[in-house]
Amino acid sequence: MRPVKTVAGNQRRLFKRARSVPRSLQLKVQRRDGAAFVDVQGSAGILEAEQIRPRLDQLADQKVSCIFVDLHDMDDVGALAVAAVVASYARAHQRQGQVRLHVPRRAKLDGLARERLMRLLPAH
Repeated sequence: MRPVKTVAGNQRRLFKRARSVPRSLQLKVQRRDGAAFVDVQGSAGILEAEQIRPRLDQLADQKVSCIFVDLHDMDDVGALAVAAVVASYARAHQRQGQVRLHVPRRAKLDGLARERLMRLLPAH
């Protein structure tokens, strides 16, 4: 005899499946006192990294004194997304600006990306 599936069991399975689906990338920029605060949410894979770099480069070109990049609400951070942040750091540095990161431990950076990123950029 097959076990009877309950409504609660179905809801748990659907909830688990919904959590495993990556959220789309969102970039929210706020400006305050000559600085820009970039809140990055969702997942950043190969395709999404192409969205991050132009946005950060644009801020660097506007000679913002400091760009704060908050990766707190990231589900997944790919190597190309990390490369986009590093490239924006170099661009901002050329224009006498700086880039600072907020990378909590729960952000899903692989070990190598986290190690390289932390060596290059000041993280908080």
